[in-house]
Amino acid sequence: MKILYTISARGTNLNIKEGYYVHVKEIYCGLKQLGHDVHLLAISDQDLKSEFPESTVVKHRYIPLIHHIIPYTGFIDSINYFFKIIHIYKHFKFDVIHNRWGLRILGAHFAAKFLKIPMLLEVNGPGIEEKALFSEPYKLKEEILLKFIRKIQMKMCDHIFAVSNILKEIMINWGISEQKISVIPNAANPEMYKNVHPTLEIRKNLNWKDKIIVTYTGTLHVWYGLEYLPSIFKEIVKSFENVRFLIVGNGQYKEDFQNQIKTLRLNEFVHFYGAVNHSLIPNILLETDIVIAPYKDLPMGFFNSPLKIFEYMMAGKAIVTTAIGQNNEILVHNQTALLVPPDNIDSLANALIELVLNPDKAQKLAQNAKKEALLNHTWKDYCKKLVTLYQQIGK
Repeated sequence: MKILYTISARGTNLNIKEGYYVHVKEIYCGLKQLGHDVHLLAISDQDLKSEFPESTVVKHRYIPLIHHIIPYTGFIDSINYFFKIIHIYKHFKFDVIHNRWGLRILGAHFAAKFLKIPMLLEVNGPGIEEKALFSEPYKLKEEILLKFIRKIQMKMCDHIFAVSNILKEIMINWGISEQKISVIPNAANPEMYKNVHPTLEIRKNLNWKDKIIVTYTGTLHVWYGLEYLPSIFKEIVKSFENVRFLIVGNGQYKEDFQNQIKTLRLNEFVHFYGAVNHSLIPNILLETDIVIAPYKDLPMGFFNSPLKIFEYMMAGKAIVTTAIGQNNEILVHNQTALLVPPDNIDSLANALIELVLNPDKAQKLAQNAKKEALLNHTWKDYCKKLVTLYQQIGK
């Protein structure tokens, strides 16, 4: 099968190794490994690196006058996207368009209709409502326009897949038929952990040879519940001087996080590793004893499909996370993880202490989590589910 994989989210920079990069790369490579031909098309300010050899970039540019007249539609990007897809089709007769949803861009939708090619729409978050939660809400006239565009996008595609059941429910509330939406949770790649052995570099460099290491990996944003961690760390080191905390990643909360650690005099116990290439995550996790993901619940429900949870599982690590959203569907308390109520510092601290005191239990949770990941949450299986959807909408 020939697949055109379009990234319609404006400003997506796949040269920055963040969560969406991992997601895009695993789909792109996974489909190729299954024997399919894939061409990636993205709207970006940057050219793509060699990890995506069959790819095209539509450069994102504003035309000032038109931008001020029609400021929110992605009008120019949509036109450029449409004609680029038509051009690609002349040389690469793709059978289906897999479109990673972008809030403003309609070019792929119109191209699919023009070419009479089926489109599968990938939705990873609610977009408009998400922005209102995590940064600033759109202005009223912009929100009205974007909701109108979103309605058109959802109607024009042949089928939609969401990353979680809560996101599916949100989309049903938009007026989308339940039959038009499938759910495919994210996954992890077991190949990343083959022939990888802990180098003990972190333990050697930080003089943590005999310490119990608790690790968080990912973007440092407040809505991930990271603001609870300094108090939790303080509580734990009062009783356990052999526990250390490793924070891997960057983000807008990092400076505040570091200041809280300094104020609580925890510098000796906490190390900020910074952002790393995703390929190094297995090496880091294999030096770790316990992993944590203190997600906060959201007013609309925790709609995410958190990549870090699947990677923690695949690494075979004891997980402490919150009992919300998809975590409740893929993890079982006391079997594959310790699940605690969200926004509850005492419960998070007690769960970590329980694993520090019971290394055998931590090991059992880790083994069970890895077994579950290998059975049900690999990118290979994920891509097989995608191909099944491609075939269904192509009939």
